[in-house]
Formats: sequence, structure tokens, C-alpha cells
Amino acid sequence: MQLTSILLKLRGGVAPGRIWGGKHRKFRPITEGMRNRAVKRLLDEIENMKILTLAPHISEDEEQVILRNKRRESIVEAKHTQKRKMPEHKRLEDHLAGFSANRAWE
Repeated sequence: MQLTSILLKLRGGVAPGRIWGGKHRKFRPITEGMRNRAVKRLLDEIENMKILTLAPHISEDEEQVILRNKRRESIVEAKHTQKRKMPEHKRLEDHLAGFSANRAWE
């Protein structure tokens, strides 16, 4: 125990290894700023949900149509990118053009 405390003091009070993960991990302290940010995020989310429940801008049917169109556009875009990545087709004549039997030996 004394050796461990001496080694920790030499290292600046930090234990060796990955102390933030694993079965015997060291937990990060939760600061006041972390709490305040989490509460602010939750309050913002609650406020957004209140606004959406009172007066949604679009109905669920309109939202489904918009999402269906987005999905369709993303599928079309994926097909176009796949075609762009595909190399140009090559013919067998192009490969065999160097083996011309009609050429004379120089």
C-alpha cells in the first residue's frame, strides 16, 4: 500500500492504465456545469414538445409524404453514385488490339 501511494505521488496522483473504463473504473466527477447543461437540454426538449403538441406546423400525413419523398430521393441518389463509381465497360476487341496478326515484323 505504501509503495502504491509513493508511485502515485511520483506520477502526479494518476494510476497507470485505462482507469476510465472497465469493471473497476474510476468515475468522472459530475460538476455543477454538467448538471446545468443537462437540465437546460431537458427543459429545451420539454418546451419543444409543448410547442409541437399545441400547434404542429404539418399533419402526420404530410410528414409521412415528406419522409417518403426523402427516402425516394436518397435511393435515387445512391443509384447515381453507384453508377458513377462503376468503371466504364471495356470490350474484348480493346484488350486484344495489341495482338494484331496483320502487322509485319520489323
